Amino acid sequence: MEEDTISTVSSYQTIQTFASEWTDCSNMSYSRFLKVFRSDSALHKEMLAILAAITEVIKENNGTESPGEYFCSLITTLEQILSSENENEVQVTAVCSLLNMGIKSVPEGIIKSTFNEISTKLLQILKQYSESNNNVLVKSVFGILTVCLRTQDLGVWSNTNTQHIFSAILNPFSLHTKPKWRKSAQLSIASILKAECFQDNEKFNPAAGIVATFVEQTLDACMGGNPNTVTITSVQAGQTTILHTLGLLKETIGCFPKSHIKKCCETILRLLTLNYPLVSSCGLQVLHSLFSSQKAVMPAKLNGQLISALYDYQPSPNDVQPTLAWLAVMQQAHIHLADVDAAMCCGVLPKIFTTITNLWLSEKVEIISAATYTLDALLRDAAGPICETIESVEQNKSKIAKCFNSIEAGLG
Repeated sequence: MEEDTISTVSSYQTIQTFASEWTDCSNMSYSRFLKVFRSDSALHKEMLAILAAITEVIKENNGTESPGEYFCSLITTLEQILSSENENEVQVTAVCSLLNMGIKSVPEGIIKSTFNEISTKLLQILKQYSESNNNVLVKSVFGILTVCLRTQDLGVWSNTNTQHIFSAILNPFSLHTKPKWRKSAQLSIASILKAECFQDNEKFNPAAGIVATFVEQTLDACMGGNPNTVTITSVQAGQTTILHTLGLLKETIGCFPKSHIKKCCETILRLLTLNYPLVSSCGLQVLHSLFSSQKAVMPAKLNGQLISALYDYQPSPNDVQPTLAWLAVMQQAHIHLADVDAAMCCGVLPKIFTTITNLWLSEKVEIISAATYTLDALLRDAAGPICETIESVEQNKSKIAKCFNSIEAGLG
């Protein structure tokens, strides 16, 4: 496999662009950069100079221009820049950008062996430039750390150092005031939680536990710190943080341990009682994301309890956007329940069918249309599987009949 890769890289023809006249680099990881190179960009010129210098050194040492060779050379270059008395931000950004471009092609063995070395340097950079406006640098660091952390074996996650590196992205960057940094950090965290090592060992995901604890503590603090009451003044002061935290939760809750999922859902229901439109909308988006996971992530009992609780938060039948969001969540909640416990789902279907058909009386065309779409989805993905066998139909005949009676009454 490795020989094939080296052969492919070696036979790759250098791109005929302005930039290619200044470097003989033939590694495909940097092909896009060479194509879009801008001569009026100080960063691009610095990246090209570094790439050309490294390519020359690799060739002088009879290298093959493999991803691993560029990776190790760039780490050495970064170390030299960081240890220099005249450290240059453009040079740091250039090296990190090049590392981020090429790291996905680097063999896992090399990443694992250099993990401690490179992560130490990257955390130093994050700390040093956390007050800057250098989006390229910070996002490149996130990209490199994401690949490094996703590559690690499960056992490495028991080390406090690994958890510390992960936490450096989580806090403060996942809730950062700068939207680009915040979004990039949240996507990195979500990507790490779905790493292959965690997929193979679903019961042990320390990274998910770290995120869940951070989210719970942040939301509790924003609501006043008392699990039984909500302090309105505290919520008003921390509304922005709540929205950012819900954004993180939307991307990650599907990976949480079941005990944390329960607590987070309870917290979201508490937030829905506040009647802040933005907070309610984001809270429903989190629940929709949870119920829409590709695999069942919630126990049937909790799923049923949430469906029951959500009826208390049904918006006015003429309030368009909140109703559409509520319908979307209820749709996915019932489909998720059908996946984990078809019998329990059949027991709660009559109520949702009655509720939805009543929405046909709404004055808003959008709500009528959404209600029809939701019924179609529930018939297909929730009621459908229950009707696949004669035995199942007989067992649930009365409940299924109630569903169709609701539709018939609505059409009448």
